[in-house]
Parts: sequence; C-alpha cells; structure tokens
Amino acid sequence: MRGYQLKITVKGSKPPIWRRILAPDKISFRDLDDIIEEAFGWTHSHMFSFYFREADESFQGGPMAEPTDTADARIDGWLWEGCTFLYTYDFGDDWEHTVTVEKILPYDKRYPQVIKSKGPNMIEDCGGIWGFYDCIDDAEPFDLEEVNARFRTWDMAEMTGEEPYEDVDEAEGWSILNDLDGLEDVWDMDVLEDGAFADSTETQQDMADGALLRKKGFVFDDGQEASGEIGGEDDEFPEDEEMEELRRRFPRPVRLLEVYAHYKKGELEMVARANGFARHGAMKKAELSAWLCEQFLSEQFFSDCVLHASRDEIELFEAAMEEDGILLSEELVSGSLLLCTYGAFAGDYDFYRIPADVEEKYREITKPEFRKKQETSWMIRACCDAALYLYGVLTPKKLSEICRQYGKIAADEEMLTDFIRSQAQSGARCTLHDGYLMDAMLLESNMYRHVIKKQEPYDYYIPETWDEFLQYGELECQEPDEKTQFYLDFLQKKCRLGEAQSLVAFYTVQEALRMNAGDDGIFLALENCGCNLKSDKFRLEVLRQSRLFNRHVRHWDLKGHTPREIQGDDKKIVPFVRDGF
Repeated sequence: MRGYQLKITVKGSKPPIWRRILAPDKISFRDLDDIIEEAFGWTHSHMFSFYFREADESFQGGPMAEPTDTADARIDGWLWEGCTFLYTYDFGDDWEHTVTVEKILPYDKRYPQVIKSKGPNMIEDCGGIWGFYDCIDDAEPFDLEEVNARFRTWDMAEMTGEEPYEDVDEAEGWSILNDLDGLEDVWDMDVLEDGAFADSTETQQDMADGALLRKKGFVFDDGQEASGEIGGEDDEFPEDEEMEELRRRFPRPVRLLEVYAHYKKGELEMVARANGFARHGAMKKAELSAWLCEQFLSEQFFSDCVLHASRDEIELFEAAMEEDGILLSEELVSGSLLLCTYGAFAGDYDFYRIPADVEEKYREITKPEFRKKQETSWMIRACCDAALYLYGVLTPKKLSEICRQYGKIAADEEMLTDFIRSQAQSGARCTLHDGYLMDAMLLESNMYRHVIKKQEPYDYYIPETWDEFLQYGELECQEPDEKTQFYLDFLQKKCRLGEAQSLVAFYTVQEALRMNAGDDGIFLALENCGCNLKSDKFRLEVLRQSRLFNRHVRHWDLKGHTPREIQGDDKKIVPFVRDGF
C-alpha cells in the first residue's frame, strides 16, 4: 500500500495558509475533497472541483452526489511526484487551493493525517479571499491533534467497484509502464495549445547519466559500445527455450481489450489522454476499455498513428509480430506512443507482444500504397530534423527548395506544411508559426523573431551531400573531427575528465555555444559535467579554448554556418553573445 504526501495552499493567502497531508491511495476525488474540507474547516456545503491544466481535465462534485458528478473517479493515475493541480471550493466565493504532490511513499493506513500546517481554519461564505481578511480575527485556530483524531475514525475503503476483472493475475499479467506518469508531458497533445509545448530535450542529468552518449553511439572506457539504435545489443533475444518460457507464461492476447483489462482505470485514462482523448472521466473502467479499443482500432486513427511513427518504431513493432514477442526495455517502449498504445508489455521481464486483433488491423492497413506514403513521411521527417538542427527556423518553401536541390525527394511547400502541422499535433519538436517551420523551443521561448533577424545577412549553409545533410538531424550534434579534437583533448587533459565525461562535456558545451549561452552558460555546462573550475586563471583558459571551439560550431543565427566559415581563416576570436536564450 502507498500514500500521497500533499501540500495544499490557499491561493492568495499572505502569509500562506497551508496543510501538509498524507492521503491513502485508491480513493476517489470525492474522498480527497472530504479530506481537504476537513483540514481547512470547510463545511461541505458547496460544489467543488479538481482541475488538471495540462490535460484540461476536471473532476467535479457537490454536497450531495449527482448523476452528472465526475468526482467518483479514482485519484491514482492522476497524481505523481511533483505534479500540481487546482482544487476549487464554492464556485461563488471561488476559493482556490494549489495542491502539490510532494512524495509518493509507503503508507499502510486507510485514513488521512495532517503532518504539518500553517494558518487558521477558513471562514465560510465571507466573500472569498479578500473578504476573509476583513474578518480573519473571527477565524478559529487550526487544531492539528483534534483534526487527526477525527481522521483516525475514518475508514476509507479501497475503491474496487471500477475493477470488474477479478480473474486477472496482476503479478503475471500485462502491465502498464512503471513510469507512464512521467510520460504524460511528452505524449499529451493537449499541452500543445497556445505554444505551450512539452520540453522533450535532454536535461543535464540525462546527459550526465550517459543518455547522450548512448544516443551518439560512442564507446565507453570499458570498450562497451553505447549504441543509440533501437533494438541494439541491449535488446538481444535470449535462447529459444527462454523465449518459449516467456511465451508460455504470457500467452499472446487475442484482443487489445485483454491487455487493457489488466490496467487500472487511472492508467487507462492516461493512455486516453496521451492519444488526445481528454473527456472520459464519467466512464466506468469496462466502458472506457471498450471505447478506447474501438477508437484505437478504427482504420483512420490506427493509420495516422502508424504513419507518424518513426522507422525504428515500425521495425520494432513488426519484429514483435514476426518473432511472436521480443525483449524490449521499458525505456524503448515508453518512448513510443505506437508501442505503448498497441502492445502488451510484461514489465518485470521486458517482454513485448502484439495482440492478434492489432496485427490483423496492421496488415490490413499497410498495403503497398500505404508503404510508399510511409517512406515519403520518413524522408520528410529526416529533412525537417536536419533543417531544425542547422537553421532552427525557415519557411516550408525554403525547405522544399533544399530538398529539390539534392534531387532525393519532391516535396512541395503544401506537402511539407501539411506534414509539419501533423507532426506538431503529435508532439514532435517541429512546429508551424507565422508561416515558419521552427524548433518548438524557439516558439516556447519566443526567440524565433530574434533568430530570423540575426540570420538576415547570411545565405543558407547547404552541406555538400544528401547524407551529410541528413546526418545533422540524425545525430543532433557535430561529432569531434580534426578541427575540434583539440577541445576534447583539453577536456580530458586539463579539465581531468574521463573519456565518457569529456564526450558529455563536449556535446553540452557545443549546445551551449549553438544557443549563444554566454560565458556563464559555458561555465554552467562544464560544472554540470563534473569540471572543477578551480581558479580565475583556469576559467580564463576555459573561455579561450571554448571560443576557439566556437569557431567550428554551426549556429542558428548564422543559418547553419560556423563563425570560421563566415569570417574566414584569420585568428579573430568570435565573442559569445550574451543576449542569447
């Protein structure tokens, strides 16, 4: 059993009025409302709602349960560590509370507890937060012991009414991904409204953990290749008898519905939101399972999902069908909406299978004409990725000209525009705005106009070959070469970083330079990679070497050129731009 440590703060209160509460899992939003009202002295006399902004989803109820209420949905699946949502009580006075999930931890009690508090009880029907301060002297003090004594008399039974599949052995059944909670920001298409794109870029910690090196395909000190290809050495199949044992233990589902029968309702709701279905809270679990399967297996929806999947995702998906099950890490499955939505995954064994009805529908869809369309889609995606890395922002017309220049793909402006629009809706890092194709980060930070203005004096850098052009999008970096090897040597010899650490630092500084992060950005990048900037003299040497390195880094501001290509072979050192992003 587990519980949620929640910090609940009355919005607008100064000094803040808040409670830190432990609440058991497997309760409803109506139960959570009871807990909050009891903890703040509310009298259960008005309507209430819980609102999740990213998903644009709310759960609402009143003093007496009504058929239209949605507050009987379970909180599990909506709460994860670090998430924040809004609780509102009394739609007249409009009391808003910010709820933050601070921790998810073991908890063996079926009643809540207040573990810390600040501020008095609230006052009902006083006109909201401003009226409250007019009569705050009348507010009763909050008594933590008294409230907890009442809470100990509660017995919040686990919600089981929405779990009708009693024959499911969860220990050996198909399971939802353990980290699905953390994927909502990546999957959820609702967060793409008004330019509020999910940030799918790698964090400094990701790179420190080796994620960037695995992506680039470099070798660590122990000689083990860190391949970034899906289905690489880490995913080798075991001996046939071991695979047969997994197939026996986890029989192939005949229907996708059988897979969803093993999920809790909250988990199904996350899958629904990830695929763009936001309004589903009133459905029972069995209804939601059947409805999702109907939507996902419709020809139009399934075709769109397959068409938007990458070549690597399709290869994995088809391998799972051909091999009747394969081993895949949770990381690989969780990174693909196609694999997560349409497959059965036994997380404890990293075993992945495709239900029979999904395979049948897939083979109906993927006829030769569809395959041709798919290949075109992959080619356009590769062009967009390369252009985004080199230029950051450009018109679809210009991208069409570049594609035609290589003679590899005849994609006109309209085709590119339609493709980019569909990719933006599915959460890709490209987007369309003001008639420009751009990296979503530029729109999110509102820096695209700055980049366009900086680019005006320059022509586009066009790599000599098609393969070289596409490589920029595939790697999303510039690999060390004879011009930049000196900086890698500097990181190892002078900064005393190991081989893996120095590669991480190389790419981290390269990205900081590309983004015009300034001197402080360079120092921060190196410190995050374990470099000890021990003295002012050494920091000056770091800057000198980094500025030399900068001459060979391709910049958005220069339309993909390096400073050296723009300024020639003289020894002038290009200073960092401090108004970057």
